[in-house]
This record gives sequence, C-alpha cells and structure tokens, in this order.
Amino acid sequence: MIQHGLPTIDQAWTAQQLERNLSRVLNTGVCNKVLDALKSPNADFQVIAEMLKGDPYVATRVVGIANMVRRRDGVAIQSIQRAVQVLGLRQVSNLMLSVMLTGPLLSAEGQLPRRKDLWRWVIACGVANNYIASQLGQQTDDNPDHLVGGLILGLGAIVLWAGLGQAYHRVLGARLRPMSLNRREMMDLNVIHTQVSLWTLEAMGCPDVMGEGLRALLAGGRDETYLRYRCVEVLGARIAGLDASDASAWLADGLPRLGIDQKHVENDLGVLRSELRQIGKIFEVDLGSWESQQAFHQSCDRYFRKNL
Repeated sequence: MIQHGLPTIDQAWTAQQLERNLSRVLNTGVCNKVLDALKSPNADFQVIAEMLKGDPYVATRVVGIANMVRRRDGVAIQSIQRAVQVLGLRQVSNLMLSVMLTGPLLSAEGQLPRRKDLWRWVIACGVANNYIASQLGQQTDDNPDHLVGGLILGLGAIVLWAGLGQAYHRVLGARLRPMSLNRREMMDLNVIHTQVSLWTLEAMGCPDVMGEGLRALLAGGRDETYLRYRCVEVLGARIAGLDASDASAWLADGLPRLGIDQKHVENDLGVLRSELRQIGKIFEVDLGSWESQQAFHQSCDRYFRKNL
C-alpha cells in the first residue's frame, strides 16, 4: 500500500534532493564549475585540478579511490594530477562524479538509526561489479569504471533515505533485504531506487554510459547485461552480509550463467569485505562490524515499536 502524505517522487524531486545534499557538504560553486569543465571536449585537467583546491572533500576522496584501484607498482597517488597521469582523464572524471554524488548522501543528516546495512550494500555493489569484471577479464588494475558503475546502482536508495527519512526507513524495515527491496518500494512509494538512481545521474549531467547497468535493470529483459548487473546487486548483498541464504541460492544459478564459479567467489568473500571496509574509510562512513549488527537491529526494532 502506497504511504499517504508523501511527495511525488519524480525527476524534479530527485534533482531537489541532490541539490540540497550536495550544498550541505560540497562547495557547490566550485563543483558546478568543475562539472561544466568536465563536459567540455577540450577539458584542461590542470585547470580542473586547480579548481578542486577549493573543495578538498572531492579531491581527497578521488585520490583515495584512485589508490585503491592502482595496485600494480604500489606507488601512492598523492594528487589529482597524478591520478590523471596514472588512470586517465575520463576515468578520473567519472570518479569525481561518483564522489560528488555519493559522498554527501552517505553522510546525510537524520534523526533515525544510521542505516549501516544500506551503506554497506551500496558500497558493496561497487566492490561486486569490480570483482565480476575481473572474473570476466574486463578489468585492469588501473580502471575504476567498474567500481563506479556498481557504486551508483544503489545511489537512488540513499537519495530516498536522505529525502524521505522515516518513510523510507519503514520501507527498509528493521533489516535491509536487497533481494526484495524493489517490491517493497513499489508497494509503498510506487517507484524503485533504480529509477531514482538514473534520475540522479541525469540531474547531475553524467555521461549516458554511466547509466548502462541501471537501464538494463529497469528494462528487465533478462538478457546478459541484465543478468550481469543483477548479479552485482545480489553479490553486493552477499559481500555486505545481507540476505545471505537467498543471495547464495540466487548466485548459485546466476554466476555460472556468466561463466563464474560461485565456489571461487565464496572463497574470495574475505578479501571483498576488506575492500568494502577500505572504501567506507575513504568516504569516512562507519559501516560497522559484522558483530555490531545485532545491536543495530535491536535499535531498529525499538524504533519501529515506538513509531508504528
């Protein structure tokens, strides 16, 4: 049943939420200039890097993620300029966009229990997409595109949380179950986070290619692209320690259809969870330990008993 009293969730609402959250954390004057410069076919990255000195939030996180994906020689990247030399202009541009989109929303203010389960799942989708790309031979040590492509899959869920507060907290329930999230969103909101993610990219003026996975999931055509990105969402849940039995069962069927051995994935879960924590630290988000989840769910239960 659709919750009464909620705003109409559409492109205009999404753009409003994005602007509100960006301005709370970022220097929007600087970021707007950077975005305009990135869209230019003759972008001068020396000029862009100079602009970003006015917003260290973006620069430090881009450099942090660049160091995660740059593992070949172990030499640390310490500046935006060096990141461009190592990773390339387009890749660093996409990293900037993902940081601008994700960072402020991950630190959104609110009076509700912090949804560490939601944060973990969103970031874990980035880890999952990067891993699947490597298993399919599509990934190189220096390419952050797959990490970015997975990270934005759950972006709409964070937009909904930041914009709707308690209403979306009720949709998520005491424990996030990514496998059934779309169904719960449609019942209560008449829109799913995947659509909100795509609207967010459009509001930010991101390149169309960044929305490839989102469009495949929305089309639901059950083709190889759909299967790939649904595997990303479900593996993200598995990495985040959510929907463990359902996710494992789904992956046992889905991963072999992509040519990936599920047993190999299960063996790599420890490494993937370590990467998840590293990215959380870059965004300065407390993802919590697996052991802390019982206390978190108890706090959610108390909230629901009090407010429902």
